[in-house]
Amino acid sequence: MNCVLKNKEAFCAEVMPLYLSKLEDIERQLVQLNQIKLNLQQRIASIQQEQIESE
Repeated sequence: MNCVLKNKEAFCAEVMPLYLSKLEDIERQLVQLNQIKLNLQQRIASIQQEQIESE
């Protein structure tokens, strides 16, 4: 890991797996966040629809 800290352009074989692992973590988080977003959008739409129907 020292090669990355000493030289930004340097490549370390030990760094790539860390980058790939972090990328996978972020991808999983994005999937979860998108599901939360979708659920929230559906809940908001449902509430708005109920408000329209009750008017």
